[in-house]
This record gives sequence, structure tokens and C-alpha cells, in this order.
Amino acid sequence: MTESKIKSLGYTGVKISDGIFAPQIKGVADYYHAIPNDDLLYGFRKRAGKAAPGRPLEGWYSQGFYHVFGQILGGLAKLSLTTDDKRLGDKAGELLDGWLECMDADGYGLHNQSGQSNDPYYEYDKLMGGLVDCAVFLGSDKAKSGISRLTDWAIKNLNQDIRPLMSAEKPRNIYEWYTISENIYRAYQALGDQKYFDFAKVWEYPFYWDSFLDKDNFSFYPRHAYSHVNTLGGAAMAYRLTGEEKYLTIIRNAYDIITSNYLYATGGYGASEILFEPDGAIGESIKNKGQHTEVCCCSWAAFKLCRYLMEFTGDAKYAGWAEKILYNLIGAEPLPDAGGKLLYFANYHCDGAVKCNDDGRVLSGLTFEWPCCSGTMPGAIAEYANMIAFSGQAGVYLSQYINSDIDMDLDGQKLALAIRTSYPEEEMIRFSFNTAPDKEFTLFLRKPDCAGDPEISVNGQAFDFGREDGWLTVKRAWKAGDNLILRLPMRIGHSYPDMQHRGTVAYTYGPVALASDKNGLINADPLHAYLWLKPYAEGGPLCFRTDPGIMKLYENRRKTFKPFYRVGKYERYYLYNYTTKIV
Repeated sequence: MTESKIKSLGYTGVKISDGIFAPQIKGVADYYHAIPNDDLLYGFRKRAGKAAPGRPLEGWYSQGFYHVFGQILGGLAKLSLTTDDKRLGDKAGELLDGWLECMDADGYGLHNQSGQSNDPYYEYDKLMGGLVDCAVFLGSDKAKSGISRLTDWAIKNLNQDIRPLMSAEKPRNIYEWYTISENIYRAYQALGDQKYFDFAKVWEYPFYWDSFLDKDNFSFYPRHAYSHVNTLGGAAMAYRLTGEEKYLTIIRNAYDIITSNYLYATGGYGASEILFEPDGAIGESIKNKGQHTEVCCCSWAAFKLCRYLMEFTGDAKYAGWAEKILYNLIGAEPLPDAGGKLLYFANYHCDGAVKCNDDGRVLSGLTFEWPCCSGTMPGAIAEYANMIAFSGQAGVYLSQYINSDIDMDLDGQKLALAIRTSYPEEEMIRFSFNTAPDKEFTLFLRKPDCAGDPEISVNGQAFDFGREDGWLTVKRAWKAGDNLILRLPMRIGHSYPDMQHRGTVAYTYGPVALASDKNGLINADPLHAYLWLKPYAEGGPLCFRTDPGIMKLYENRRKTFKPFYRVGKYERYYLYNYTTKIV
């Protein structure tokens, strides 16, 4: 098994305190806890011929269409650790018990009757993910039994002959079999039974994965966006378990190719859920009133890829994409409404849009009841805490600056560290050592690419820090009561959708995508937006307003910009803006 250069503290070592994300985390935990267990289990019980109190959840859930039960199970398990909310772990255990009672004698445990599932590969994968999460994070022996029985059924019944059908420009099936190797490899890592390793190997996706081996000559057909980032988790787990360098090359190159060519300013990807379209497709998409990026699912898949790469390489750059997604994609998602309704797509078109959990609102994008994103939401939210702090032989690595309390062992000694900041709404990040090991070690602090020259002080005195793989390094013998302040200066920036559409621009501040309040053609140089887009304190944190005379034809009109994550439901916004100046 490959040794990671650094390792996340996981879901237990970091607790997020008040700040930008705290209300969302609490809201999501409360929402999923409130879903009646009988409703979540209704369809499984009906299929098994058991008494089924409660009522069927509607939409995708009732149809068994890309079923999310396993993802909700795993999300509850992880959220119970990140929030210290025992209710969530208890709920996961109760749901697990109810589901196991519905499993057929041959190990079949899917929602619909055998042979009637819309995508048995997808549902098996999501059930496996939730079961492995319960086994690993809740220590459930029942989950381990469920993993074994369900996989025995899958080995006998999932059709392996469908795999070559994806090896074409236009694949002849929509089944997402190519995502399942990751969770089967995770089962092998957790349980050690060779059957899992062998079965995971069957479902690798070399036709796609190997296309990333030559980064300079990458070419691939358009494919479903979320699942074609999600499948890279299988390549990551293959590297973790085998140490074969080709798998690491695949995921490293995939990260570089996707982030360099296929992202919106928010970090989202996949116009109308399609990735790897020809050059210019991203820019064309924002001129149309269609769907742009799938929020929860795309966030979840990218978070995993970033974390795998951080752990394998120790390179800070792989936290950059995760940071964009934190603040602009999943972090900007409203809480779900009753009935499993949530914002499926975020829309960025230049004619404006609104965040909306209901169909029928103008330019809001599609939403559904209990869609795939209702499954990935709790897992993606739990992942916030999993990306803040890492440990390694050289010391402690901090990659995201979120208000949090960190407790860990460093070579057998206790370290308790608090992060306090309003970053990115302020430049200062404060670190307080409540307990420190009696030894010298290095604190590694990520320098975002969007930040200017950083400054560090320790206990009020300027500190001459080092640099290594995108980290700022502060090495000393730390003591309880020590304080460090990191200043990351930032300013207004810009983001084109692609080089073919430089007449449409999103404006940014550090990692934050800014949304404006009205339409209008901007007659100013986007490369130097900080010269004409000025702070506007009356509008709130990170609010900016155009100078007079900037709007073409409307000399007195002034556009106001604020963080996309501060745009509320049903509030009209303009993320991309037309400009007359193309540099």
C-alpha cells in the first residue's frame, strides 16, 4: 500500500466553528436528520414484502432512479463525526438495520425489484459507499456483513460484458459502471478480503483513465461530467493499494487538464453535465439559457480528487480547486426545501439567473425531487472538515482557512490549534496554539495562487518564513499560548470562460467569484478591474461597485458586486458580464 506524504486528520480531528460555513453545515445536518426513517426505507420494505409504514419519497427516490439511499447513509455517518452530533450516527445505524432486514437471501439489496433497477451499477456503488462509511467511521460490524453479502450478489449478477460499450465516441449505454471500483477498493482497504480487490480490478476504466497518461496530447470524447471526475477516485484508490505510478500520473494529469481547460470561475464544470467538449464550449454555454454546472455532485467528486492528490504528493496546489468549490459551488448552495428539492444546477448565463429549489422560476435551472445531488450533498458538506488539516513527517499542514479547532497527535504528543478568521472576507488568519508538543516542528500554511506577497508574524514579531511546494513554512519550537498571524493580500481579478469568449468576464476577489446585481455592458479594461471596481462598504463584506462612467450607454448606472455565496434564493444575479474591452 502506498504511503501518503501527508494525511488528512479526517472527520474527527477538525471541528468547524462559527463562520461562513457553520450555518450551512448545521442546516444540512438538521435537514437530513429530520427525514423520517420510515420514508427513506419505504421502497425497500415494499420490495421485500414487509410492512412499510411512512410514505414514499417522491421524484427520483420513489422510482429508484439513480438511488441515493447509500449516499445519505454515508453522509450521516461522516456528518455525525464532523459535527459531534450523535443523532446522525444513531440515525445511520437505524437506517442500516432497516435496510439489512430488506436484503434478499442472495444479497440483493437494491430499491426496485430484481431486474427492474434503472442502473444497478450506480446503485450498487452508492450502497457500497454508504456501507463502507458506516464500517470505517462508525465501526459497524453489520455494515461489514452488508458489504460482503451485497458484493457476493454483484459478483454473480452484474454484467461485465457492458464495459466495452463505453469504448466509442458515442457510447451505447448510460450505465455508470465505471465509478464503482473506488468503493470496492475501499472495501478491500477496510476489510482485507481479496475478493474485493479482484472485483474492483474488473471495473477499472482504462479506455478513459489511460487517455490522461500523455498530458500534452490529451484528447477525449464528450462525456458525463460528474461521473467522469468521480471515476478518477477509482484510479486514486488503485494507486493507493498498488503503488503503480501510472495511476498517480493519470490523476495528476487529469487535475491539470480539467482545471486548465474546463472550469467556470466558480470551479464548477460540465455545461449541461457534459465534460470534454471542444474549445469554446464553456463560453458558448454562458450565452445560452441552459444548465451550467451540477452543484453537489460535481463538488463531491472534485473534493475527493483534490484530497487524494494532496495526500499522495504533499503539494499545496491541489487545494486550489477545492478552495474555489468551497466558496463558490457547494458553499454557495442554498439549503434544500421540503420534499428533497434542491438547486441541481447553478446557472451563469449573461442574461442573469436566480438560485431556486423550485421549477418554474425564470432562468433558475432545473431542479428535481430527491435527485442524485440530494445524495451527494451531506457527503460534500462533511468533506469541508476533511480538507483543512493534514499531518506529515515534517509537521502540520493547513490547506483551507476555515474557522475551526484542530486536535491531533504529533509523534505521540498532543497538539490543539485554533484557526480564527473571516477569510476570504479579511486578509488576516489567526492561529492559536492551545496545546503544543515539546519539540520543534514545521507549520505548513498554503499560499493561494490568487494571493499577493504574504506576511507572517509570530507572537507579534515578523517571521522569516520559508517556501516549499506551495506552502509557507514556519519552523520553530512551538509553545502553548503562541500565536501566528498570516496575512494574505488579495485584490480584484478576472476570469474568462475560455480564450474564444474574452468578451464575457467574471470578476473575482481572491478565490471568490463575484456576482453583480444588474445587467449592462462594461466599458473598462477587465485586466485591471481593481482600478474601476472599488470597495463598497454599504453593501457588506467583499462588496464592490463600479465607478461612474463605466457602464456603456448608461453613464450614471453603477453595478454592485458581492460574493456569489452571499446571493440568496430568488435574488437575481449576473455572474458573467459583457465587456467592450478585450485585451
